[in-house]
Amino acid sequence: MNNQKGFANIVLIVLVVVLAGALGYVTLVKKPAPSTIPTTSEKYAISLKTIPITFELPNGYAIFQREGFEGGYATTISVGKEVSSGHFNYAPLGMEFLATAYDTQLKREYSPKEYVDVVFNEQKKDSVSNPQYIQLFGNKAVSYANAVDGSITIVGYLRTDQLPELSHEYLVRISSFTYGSDVGIDKEPFDTVVNSLRVSK
Repeated sequence: MNNQKGFANIVLIVLVVVLAGALGYVTLVKKPAPSTIPTTSEKYAISLKTIPITFELPNGYAIFQREGFEGGYATTISVGKEVSSGHFNYAPLGMEFLATAYDTQLKREYSPKEYVDVVFNEQKKDSVSNPQYIQLFGNKAVSYANAVDGSITIVGYLRTDQLPELSHEYLVRISSFTYGSDVGIDKEPFDTVVNSLRVSK
């Protein structure tokens, strides 16, 4: 009986030492800092300064904007996904706002409004693209699948009265093209941008 009490005391002492050691380890070891990369469950708004357009992006994504003024204002927006603080990888989403619509295959320039129908008719010839008319900024646009990778491209336009400071129509092209980029289709930023695009007042 005394042997059992002695054995129980030894087990109890060992258990107390193990618990004390574990508690000491947890309190003394520095906990890792939380990630600086935002989760993508929330969104934030981006307003372009030189063209009155606003849209949302999921947290963790950012844009790179290039501008030009040859033949009228033009901007190209590329999207990156943050992989660590200040380090972005290419995300398959790009937008262009162009003063003219030049078709390289047809070797002809169109007004942005005309070009929507040109794109629709050209894409109808491809059995994969399945072009469909949709609305973008309250105007007719065309959405189609790219035969190479199945990504989506939308071509639309902004009317002159929607851009009074710029005084003419602008072609809008939004693409999730991934071919040659070694990244997969990421629908989250594409859907977020398309569903939130609006003209700023």
